[in-house]
Amino acid sequence: MSENNHTTVLIVGGGPVGLAAAFVLGRHGVSSIVCEQHESINPHPRAHVVNTRSMELFRSWGISQPVTEDAIDTSWLLNFIWKTSIAGEELGRVSLMNLPEADVLRRMFASVEGVQSCAQDRVERHLLDAVLSQGMADVRRGVKVVGLDANDGGAVVTLDQDGSSSTVTADYVIGADGALSWVRDQVGIKMRGMPPLGRQINVYFLADLSSLIGDDPGVLHWVINSQARGVFIAMDGKTRWTFNIEYNPALETVEDYTPERCVDILRNAIGSDVEIEVQSVGTWTMSAETAASYRSGRVFLCGDAAHRFPPTGGLGMNTGLVDADNLAWKLAGVINGWADPGLLDSYGPERKPVALSNAQQSVTNAIGMAGTGIGPNGAEVAARLESGDASVAEAERATLAGEIAKQLPHFDALNLELGFRYEKSSIVTSDGTPTYVPSNRARDFDSDAQPGARLPHLELIQEGETISTLDLVGADFLLLTGTDGDGWVAALTEVQGDVPTRVVRVGVDVEDPAGGFCPGMGIDASGCLLVRPDGHIAFRAASSTESSADDLRRDLGAALRRSIGG
Repeated sequence: MSENNHTTVLIVGGGPVGLAAAFVLGRHGVSSIVCEQHESINPHPRAHVVNTRSMELFRSWGISQPVTEDAIDTSWLLNFIWKTSIAGEELGRVSLMNLPEADVLRRMFASVEGVQSCAQDRVERHLLDAVLSQGMADVRRGVKVVGLDANDGGAVVTLDQDGSSSTVTADYVIGADGALSWVRDQVGIKMRGMPPLGRQINVYFLADLSSLIGDDPGVLHWVINSQARGVFIAMDGKTRWTFNIEYNPALETVEDYTPERCVDILRNAIGSDVEIEVQSVGTWTMSAETAASYRSGRVFLCGDAAHRFPPTGGLGMNTGLVDADNLAWKLAGVINGWADPGLLDSYGPERKPVALSNAQQSVTNAIGMAGTGIGPNGAEVAARLESGDASVAEAERATLAGEIAKQLPHFDALNLELGFRYEKSSIVTSDGTPTYVPSNRARDFDSDAQPGARLPHLELIQEGETISTLDLVGADFLLLTGTDGDGWVAALTEVQGDVPTRVVRVGVDVEDPAGGFCPGMGIDASGCLLVRPDGHIAFRAASSTESSADDLRRDLGAALRRSIGG
């Protein structure tokens, strides 16, 4: 173990969220120690959905391409299929190929990136490579945190590696140690929410199902029959699969699911005597809970340590990655001295409402799925499907087809991916525009530049290359102006102080051949946007044509001070 006995930030948990926090801190020149109790990356795939916002973050961090290369072919993401078995009768499907043209175009133009399905172990590998290449974090694997004594000045952390104990002092601690967070328990933060919705066995196995899937792939296949009920998740579109099934821990344990028993269950679910290699078996609890607080002094919670969702919607890891991005730039600003410590008070109030919204949608999805025969009534549904009375079986198929058709928000939730806004945040300067209220909070995304929203994606030209507005976001605050925004540029030089900033004049420093920037951002050529390092808009001025230089300095200075906790 390293002899370094002090670190600025100690991160407990070296999964995707902990690594993301380390990487973003490193972008700002802040060092950290990451403690991960496992010796290596867990090869058992868990999360697999990498949504649009996460892919945008990965693009900014330089890993979107390798994640895309490791992801399943996007054709698999178009269909979500219910069958009696993989080889059996289809009961219904949700197909994104049948979306209305307006929905397709909305998603196409919403971002430079798109949803990917990439197994968590592969995502974690690319994040780890990025962190190690950056060289700002000391990643310690096989190290368990066993003591945490936090106070107003930081924390003394006790580490254990192979029975050898050591201590590290840290100015700040991030608990990114998962749903059963030890850090959360140590600082006495409680979880609030619903009782467990169910418990699942997750079987990771290798099998070639290509002859059964054929040319009609789907990333998720739910199967319902009297011998096996659950969901297959295609992890690579080739041979890596997981199968989730419900179980009752009062009657059995994960140890009861031996490889031999799992093979029998899988063959019944597949409906064919294919060769199967069970790799590992895990268990997890389907919960909807959120931490009462995301912070206790200098200790912060990120990811599953702060929120637990049902997997229905694939929102867990993605919400955690944005947590890490939001927290890390704020910590860096305080540590580097250009932000007020009060900035850290905004982390929980910004991120917790997003978690609550995502938890609510995940529960809504889970309840809706029960109508499709997935859940505690699955045995009864299977019995009716297999009934000797043809009228009973036919009625059940008709019921399932109707319920399956209602599941679209489960799989097409662009507004949850990109539409979360911090418009009520204490560090965002409102411009008085009304809050967007979608008719469907999961799906109906409106791309605008209201303060608190994520910077909209638009195509620009930089040095002859097509880029996205998102590519302009980095570790600094970004001032975006139109062609007549020189007054804002001059004002920034006078009010920025030690805050790291970057200026881009659209139409001058970068080209806007379609002329869509100002209309798309809700400003004229003399207006501006101030964008935070996490890509969310801190301040918008629609115009400056009637403003004096003093007005610009006052307005921009006040907004900038507010955005850094001043």
